[in-house]
Amino acid sequence: MEFLSRHLTSAQDNKTIPGIKVAALAPTINHIFFADDCLIFTQANLSSVNNLLEVIHNFSTQSGQVMNFDKFVVHFSKKTKPEVAQTLTNILRVKNMTSKEKYLGSPLMVGHSKQEAFKSIKECFETRLSTWSAVNISQAGKGTMIKHVLNSIPVYQMGTFKLPNNLINQLTSIERKFFWGHKTNRGANLIAWQNLCTSKDLGGLAFRDLEKLNLALLTKLA
Repeated sequence: MEFLSRHLTSAQDNKTIPGIKVAALAPTINHIFFADDCLIFTQANLSSVNNLLEVIHNFSTQSGQVMNFDKFVVHFSKKTKPEVAQTLTNILRVKNMTSKEKYLGSPLMVGHSKQEAFKSIKECFETRLSTWSAVNISQAGKGTMIKHVLNSIPVYQMGTFKLPNNLINQLTSIERKFFWGHKTNRGANLIAWQNLCTSKDLGGLAFRDLEKLNLALLTKLA
């Protein structure tokens, strides 16, 4: 993979596989590796695509490893003409990436609606609760479930994206109803949720404030 990376970097330097910039003053990149996955960025034209295929062919020939194009997907910017995108897709012999494509549980493409992009987190919360509803769990047990199961579900996505406040409020509402044993949004909450999110030394139960957790994880990434 170091061999492939050096070839792609060389192709970036000599403009045969020009990369992209995420901002005007940012460096140009044409590939990113993560574990055994590779994201490649280049311009949507015949020259760049053919040069990319040549690099992949040389890598396969010299390393003995064959690329599985069935696992490849391609995505074009909205400015790419449909006929150009179709031609390049046929040359690459790969599938077009759908809007629901995910990588390690996070959406690769986030559209105008973050609520829609991350609705799977809420669905996961609800699925967990549906399996627990048939079991008689004490309030102490519910607290343990919230801290060690529900609170951990969105951690990976929170470390990459700022989740919409509306979604965070919905997740908090699910946790709150589960803890107090409410079937609907109505019911008495004997202690304010923010007080329960304080440390045990201060009289709380050390539940995580999901909004603050999200900001903390993003700060750690930065």
